[in-house]
Amino acid sequence: MKKHRWLIGLALLLISIGLAGCGSDKSDHHQSSTKTIKGTTLNVTATNFQFDSKTYKVPANKELTIHFESKEGNHGMSIEGTKVDIKGKGMAKVKLKPGTYMVHCSVFCGSGHADMMSKIIAE
Repeated sequence: MKKHRWLIGLALLLISIGLAGCGSDKSDHHQSSTKTIKGTTLNVTATNFQFDSKTYKVPANKELTIHFESKEGNHGMSIEGTKVDIKGKGMAKVKLKPGTYMVHCSVFCGSGHADMMSKIIAE
């Protein structure tokens, strides 16, 4: 009986730690609606369940350097249709054809993970 209580306690502790990976779902950070990049460097910051912009506009057909940083919680950044998948803090280079690319958090971060998305418009 004591062994079962110990295992249940350990399981509850591990679940609590996993759910707290991103912190709370309340964030004081502001998310801008559109961030337009004229050069070739895109800086993206992630906080609890959001990227710093809903939309990033970047130049198409130019090598783009993406710097990603997770300021709050554990997050990642993947861009659909590309090989870009940065976890935590890092950098990637990509050349985007004209179009819209969905951006998702690539590290499970808690209850708001599924809604943590943005988009990149290359034009």
